[in-house]
Amino acid sequence: MKPISDEAFELLIDKMEKIQPLSTRFKRLVKPILFETEYKRGSRILNFNEVQQLIWFTIGGIAREIRVNAISYSESTAWFWKERSFLYTSPGFFSQEPSHSTIEVIKDCRAVLMSYQNLSDLKTTFKETETITEKIRADNEMMRLVHGDNIRNLNTRERYLEEREALNEIFPHAKLQYIAEYMGMSVDRLGKLRKEN
Repeated sequence: MKPISDEAFELLIDKMEKIQPLSTRFKRLVKPILFETEYKRGSRILNFNEVQQLIWFTIGGIAREIRVNAISYSESTAWFWKERSFLYTSPGFFSQEPSHSTIEVIKDCRAVLMSYQNLSDLKTTFKETETITEKIRADNEMMRLVHGDNIRNLNTRERYLEEREALNEIFPHAKLQYIAEYMGMSVDRLGKLRKEN
C-alpha cells in the first residue's frame, strides 16, 4: 500500500464529480487519506463473515462478488465489478456488519482505498461526504436492481444481448459457470448464446 498517485486521484475525482460536484477544499483534504495498492488474480480481498474495513475504487482489473449461503456455505457469483467501480458489500462496509459475501479478484487489479474510520471522520468535517456516499450507493443499487429485473423479466437471449458488451470484458477472466450464475442461466445456455452472438 502506498499514497495515492496523481493519476489515480484524478480518475477517482472524475468518477465522483460525474455523480456530484466536489469542492476544492474537499479534494485537497481527501487526497492524504487515500491509498493505492495492487491485487493479483485469485486474491480474496474480503471474506465471508468479515467486517469490511476498506472501500475500494478500481483503477483497473475485475473482481467478483461471491454470495455465500450461511447454512450450506455454498458459493454463487452475485456480481462483477469492472474498472472505475466502487467495491463494497451490503451488508458490509457502510453498516459495519459481517459481510454475506466474499470479494475475489479475477483480473489483476489496481485500486484506490479508504478506511471506514477515515470516511467517518470525513463525514463529520464535510457534509458533502454524506451526499456523495449516498449517491454512490444509490447508483450501485440501481445497477443491481436493473440486473435483477432483467433476470426476472427478460428471456435468456434478451438478457445476454442486454449485457453482451460487459460480458465480453469478463469472459477472458472468469469461468463460464461464474458468469452463468450471475446471468441466472445454465452454463450450456450461456455457451450457446455466446457462440450464436
